[in-house]
Amino acid sequence: MKLTKGPWIGISALAAGLLFAPPIFAQTNNGAGDTNYNGNSSSSANESAESTASEMKEGTKKVYHRVKRDVKDAALEARIKKALLEDQRTRHEEIHVAADRGIVILTGAVDSRTTAEHAQEMVARLDGVRDVKNDLVYPTKHTQEESPKSGAISSSAGTTKPPYSSTAPAEQAPGH
Repeated sequence: MKLTKGPWIGISALAAGLLFAPPIFAQTNNGAGDTNYNGNSSSSANESAESTASEMKEGTKKVYHRVKRDVKDAALEARIKKALLEDQRTRHEEIHVAADRGIVILTGAVDSRTTAEHAQEMVARLDGVRDVKNDLVYPTKHTQEESPKSGAISSSAGTTKPPYSSTAPAEQAPGH
């Protein structure tokens, strides 16, 4: 059987293509790290990816700690509300509780100054409470601008706010 030129040309072209293909598609390395098929360094892409990963890690940590703090505050609020509901003197009072990083704010209305002080003292003794700001209001017999006994401010409705709390600035404390 005699072969014609046609197949030999095709086989020769295929062999030449295979022989010269590796050098054409070979990657170059300029010593600066990994390179892509164009010979450009991809170290900047690696640095960018590492930077993005690091930023995501830090962002995740911040979110985790914020959620952890919020859960701790919610758990503290729940313990405080439970204690207030279990106490005979505060059970039927309208006391609202907010906590932020262990600092508790009591708001609402109670029947007397002693009940407001009792609630503040009781909350201050609970584990996890760093400080208590007492914004509870209570009725007073005096409707004048200032109650002579306590120094507390009276409203026109006859309710009184405590004169200060432990988280208030010093200039609001009695005698300043």
